[in-house]
Amino acid sequence: MALILNLETSSKNCSVALFNRNDCISFKEICSENYSHSENLATFIKDVVDDYGVSFSDISAISISKGPGSYTGLRIGMASAKGLCYALSIPLIGLNSLEIMTCQVLSNNSGFDLFRPMINSRKNEVYTALYDINLNLVEPIASVSVHQDSFNTNHYKKVICFGTGSEKVKNIIPNGNFLLDIMPSARSMGSMSFQKFSENDFEDVAYCDPFYLKEAIV
Repeated sequence: MALILNLETSSKNCSVALFNRNDCISFKEICSENYSHSENLATFIKDVVDDYGVSFSDISAISISKGPGSYTGLRIGMASAKGLCYALSIPLIGLNSLEIMTCQVLSNNSGFDLFRPMINSRKNEVYTALYDINLNLVEPIASVSVHQDSFNTNHYKKVICFGTGSEKVKNIIPNGNFLLDIMPSARSMGSMSFQKFSENDFEDVAYCDPFYLKEAIV
């Protein structure tokens, strides 16, 4: 048995899922415009563990979405994940929020060749990347300013754009395909988390930080 507790706090979603290997066995999630991570994350963690009838000492690893995304949400999620790892003496797994979103969309949209997740950044910018159907990066993760020439539209007949940031590009990719309501979810982290667990691909708990991509404006 490999019980991995997955935490996703990079967006308005506060999401926690407990997986046994590749199987989701307990899950809680809430999407709030007020970013309710500080109020709900600790409760959700306790609930998903209690609901399956195991104790924290049974957990094999913690998996956290490192970002990019909401600065505050990422800080809260990372602090909780690292605290659990220290308290339980278990390893930490780090995942990318854009890749998590792509896993969600891949399972139900196999007719596309390329996948572009988009997360709102500041002002007229989005965090984005481009993946193929095997989750290989075609274009690197970046914060992109949205304007008429931001994206190569030559191949957009076979690309699906999704996430909170995709609303910003609808008018500049007229032949694009869009899913606007996709947000990273802990329920889509299981297979990637278990693969990293199986390969002993762990973060250094002491030095692991959120992947902000851009510095926060204070």
